[in-house]
Amino acid sequence: MSAQQRDVLLRPNDHQPVTIAVVRRESVHLPISPPGSVTTATLYEISTDTLRVHVTDLGATVTRVEVRRSVADAWKDIAIGFDRLSCYVPPSAAAFEYFGPTVGRYANRIGGGIFYTAKQDGSTQRHELAKNDNGTCSHGGVHGFHVRVWDSVRVYCEDSMAGLEFVRVSPDGEEGFPGTVEVRATYAIGTALSSSSAKTSTVSSTAVGDVVMRFQCKHLMPPEPQQGDPGAVPCSIVNHVYWNLDGLQPQSPQHHDVKDNEDDRCLTEVTKHHRLWLRAPLYTVADSLLVPTGAIAPVKGTPLDFFTPDGCPVPLGKAIEELTETPFHGFDHNFVLQHPHPLAREVRGHSFYPWCVTSCDASDWTAAVLSSDTSRLRAAVFTTFPGLQLYSGNFLPSKESGDDAGGLPNTYHDRRVVYRSGVCLEAQYFPDSPNHSHFPSTAIEAGSSRTDWQIYAFSFES
Repeated sequence: MSAQQRDVLLRPNDHQPVTIAVVRRESVHLPISPPGSVTTATLYEISTDTLRVHVTDLGATVTRVEVRRSVADAWKDIAIGFDRLSCYVPPSAAAFEYFGPTVGRYANRIGGGIFYTAKQDGSTQRHELAKNDNGTCSHGGVHGFHVRVWDSVRVYCEDSMAGLEFVRVSPDGEEGFPGTVEVRATYAIGTALSSSSAKTSTVSSTAVGDVVMRFQCKHLMPPEPQQGDPGAVPCSIVNHVYWNLDGLQPQSPQHHDVKDNEDDRCLTEVTKHHRLWLRAPLYTVADSLLVPTGAIAPVKGTPLDFFTPDGCPVPLGKAIEELTETPFHGFDHNFVLQHPHPLAREVRGHSFYPWCVTSCDASDWTAAVLSSDTSRLRAAVFTTFPGLQLYSGNFLPSKESGDDAGGLPNTYHDRRVVYRSGVCLEAQYFPDSPNHSHFPSTAIEAGSSRTDWQIYAFSFES
């Protein structure tokens, strides 16, 4: 579908600069569907002059994030994604690496795939979940939210941002999780934080825009409540974008024919040119299966210390070199974020995005800063979540293993996705929280809801 033929859902006006359009529709076979059946998935584009995001109702997945300094510059894609939507579902190996989807019903791992809840009658119920990662339930199980076409989508336009809201209802018992939960994932573009962040940066910067992510979970009341109904149930959904801020431009047909230089065919390793700062003095200690033990330890004096007092980001490559003896082969750690003041837990809801700009200095709310020495692009992360999982792409296939290693398709730029070619900054509740009473609770009572935010404010440093 050409730009002229696109179904435009929202046009820019005097109050907001965002355009929303349908890019195309594609038939995909979902793993939960009968053999031979197909479902239609839709790809959308949310864009301004300097920032555009592609997102699909298949898994509420972000497939591209493209940036540029000005309309005179070429676009660069900084999120790893694929041209065909079928690449995001099994049997494609990319479906098991979670490139850009909204994951749930519970993001990250639940140890042993088991947890307990209190029922309305006061008794305790054991829940056994679908296990998909070394005996644990990871990112919602075998058929989590990432491999489902979400129920509905609507244009969302308020609070200085515009985008799309994806909705689905997860029924009681889906992948073993109790209670019926309605989830909403909103992906939008704004400008408030990137402008504020650029102004407060220690170096001269040009604002690009904000990618705003809002996640809402509501535990629906049963039609006819009974004493044996589940009480509060855990729910935690997040986004799983892989970032590579070096950026890529679409390759010419002539470049596609050049096969001699393997480095030109692969995405660059983020550890070579990226730096990170994290407002995280603590992390949750995990076992060999990456499940928290329950211990919370300080990062100071360890390779996990990205909380520099002067705010200077730490080279990722240098930090990873010091982690060679760990079972993780890189970063796959949950960090405990330090929010600026107690209001951090109280401002969840519809107003967080403009509130954190108008009510305080945006720099006070910065949870993380990722930057590239190559592109000079900077991503400041703002969130209401209590934790952030730093994952450095440790389980992606190595460059030496050949084109078919891991079965990963090439990106839509015809580049190979290889070991550490992307980094995830997953703002989240702590892994295995339902099994650790001292972790921030993810439990939602029947009839109640919870809203959390993650925002990436992009700017180019001079």
